[in-house]
Amino acid sequence: AVVSTQSTGSDGMAKLWSCKTCHSIVSVECAAGLCAILAPGDQFAVVGTKKGYLQVLDLTAGTISNSVSAHTGPVWDLAMRPDKRAFVSASADKDVKFW
Repeated sequence: AVVSTQSTGSDGMAKLWSCKTCHSIVSVECAAGLCAILAPGDQFAVVGTKKGYLQVLDLTAGTISNSVSAHTGPVWDLAMRPDKRAFVSASADKDVKFW
């Protein structure tokens, strides 16, 4: 599965897509996202927003389970660690943070 974000103004939508069928499986309303990663197990995703927040999405429930003010600038990129136990965020504030 793959997660994607789309934004209109300050609102956004994250979608989980099936790689087999190329169809959207679930959509979750969230803040305007610039990047996203899918956690192992395909139940949770993390979205990096224009306002510097990280939003944890529960894809099973279709809700935001947590929102953290992570950076003072837009979050440009998220990357999963090779061991898949944590991730890294990079922002326009020139900080890289390990979570």
